[in-house]
Amino acid sequence: MSNLSDLLPSGAGGKSFNFVASGTLANGQTVGLRSDGKVEAIAGVTQVLGTKAAVASTTLGYYNETAFDSVNNKIVLIYSDGNNSYYPYVVIGTVSTNTISFGTPVVVQSSTGYNTCIAYDANAQKIVVVYGNTSNYINSAVGTVSGTSISFGSVVTVASVNGNYNNLYYDPNSTKVVTCYRNGSNSSYGTANVGTVSGTSISWGTAVIFQSAYTQYIGIGEGTGTKVGLAYENANFTRSKYRQGTVSGTSISFDTEIEYVARTVYGVAFVNNLPQDRVVFFYQNQIDNRLYVIVGTGDPVTFGTPTVVSAGSLGADFGAAYDSDADLICVAYRDQNSGAGNTGYLTYQTGTFSSATEVTMGAAQTINAVSSTRSVLTYDTNADRIVVSFDEDTAGSGQANPKAFTILNASTNATSFVGITEAAIANAATGAVTLQGGINTTAITNTATTTFAITVANPGAGNRYYIDGALQATVSLSEGRTYKFDQSDGTNGGHPLRFSTTSDGTHGGGSEYTTGVTVVGVPGNAGAYTQIVVAIGAPTLYYYCTAHSGMGGTANTPDDARFTVGSTYYVQNDGTLGTGSTSIVAGEALSATSINLVNT
Repeated sequence: MSNLSDLLPSGAGGKSFNFVASGTLANGQTVGLRSDGKVEAIAGVTQVLGTKAAVASTTLGYYNETAFDSVNNKIVLIYSDGNNSYYPYVVIGTVSTNTISFGTPVVVQSSTGYNTCIAYDANAQKIVVVYGNTSNYINSAVGTVSGTSISFGSVVTVASVNGNYNNLYYDPNSTKVVTCYRNGSNSSYGTANVGTVSGTSISWGTAVIFQSAYTQYIGIGEGTGTKVGLAYENANFTRSKYRQGTVSGTSISFDTEIEYVARTVYGVAFVNNLPQDRVVFFYQNQIDNRLYVIVGTGDPVTFGTPTVVSAGSLGADFGAAYDSDADLICVAYRDQNSGAGNTGYLTYQTGTFSSATEVTMGAAQTINAVSSTRSVLTYDTNADRIVVSFDEDTAGSGQANPKAFTILNASTNATSFVGITEAAIANAATGAVTLQGGINTTAITNTATTTFAITVANPGAGNRYYIDGALQATVSLSEGRTYKFDQSDGTNGGHPLRFSTTSDGTHGGGSEYTTGVTVVGVPGNAGAYTQIVVAIGAPTLYYYCTAHSGMGGTANTPDDARFTVGSTYYVQNDGTLGTGSTSIVAGEALSATSINLVNT
């Protein structure tokens, strides 16, 4: 049972209800329930701008870049401080609704740093920074976030070269960080290195050349499939190229180079974390100075026709991100046509996929009417909001102060979402709406721990496990629940119970399954047990003895989320069912798997 419609009686009009429309509704329109019982269209997404926050009033920042630490729910910003010999600094911002408060900036290295860049290594739960150094080094460091502060390990050299156009990307497929740069010490060739984070340090593999020619304006990000994408200007300054790389260990190998536009570009900003198998990035065209977005699919990649972001704007200093909550491609840039003397105001636009290889952009809006450069976007997955950082030149002096604010994508009646129309409905007419929604297993799964008593005996063909007295019983371990296999009985001595995705575990050629598993004590002694918290989407498991073959059995892992009898459930903002009170009551639970729907 995964959808709210599955709860409806079989005779309920094809699992749908009739509602009276408030306003004309199109076929397939998402609708919300009004207080008068009618349904209306869910309003379009609007951008709610948060309060602008400065890093520090005396800071002059350059090369601003940001990452989002999803574990600590913090925004992390790196920049070169013009008031402190251009040393690279990092500062932590705490995001609360639509405000950001920054802690005290921390210096990474007391030496000049330029072309600063940053990535969040979700595997190691660390921040990685890379920057150029006046000693003709490209340096790096690993940081650990704690509250509003960050501590760094020792500085590690990526390469002893004069690097430029540095960029950095965390590849979730290889759980590695990849940096790219123009190697000024080797004919300005395009070069990349792969880094492995361990504790508070990082080790870098051997440099790999991706273009044996003069390279500049390099962008790096998510490619198609499990590959890393690189977009850059090539040697003849009239063509721009793209190629994909596969990370293996501490190295990266590149596919054939592809031309994506017959023009020189000024900069590239990738859109990452897309749900589709696409590569999307923005670039500034050198011919008309306008900002474009391009989409590629497949492997090798085939690019669609570039789309101009805004015909009336000359876009520069841009950043991009994907808002997965609103399904929007978002970009912020300095509009060189705006402001007194064309100082360039910070401008924001969103777009949606109109085809597999095309994005349709919405209207441009000014979000900071002050000269603004170096905008960078990150998406806060925990609170469904965009965080924009940028350098603000308030006095128009060419000296900037790093600042940031949030953009919340909200709809005035999104909390009233109830379903989708089955056909167009005229105003005040009655039409069918299919209820939508799933079961929020986090909210409604029975969280009590189930304990199985494990004993061992020989039924005639060798020792076997008995579960609650049943020989090699097949057990059902529901996703999201906790189960304890109690091995305190003396017969368990020498027979540690473990799990595997292979029948008979290591004896059957498989390996031990450890996700959510905790082992306590020594089998056969008081307090000994093996416990598992079954992951959502867990595979079928098999319990086995690590010391002896043939002792175990099967542990099925069904997705049978359960209701608490008598509790009232509501349709949540995301369409799932939960006990959190909203304006839409689904009904009261009659049993572990059924609800008495109030609409019936």
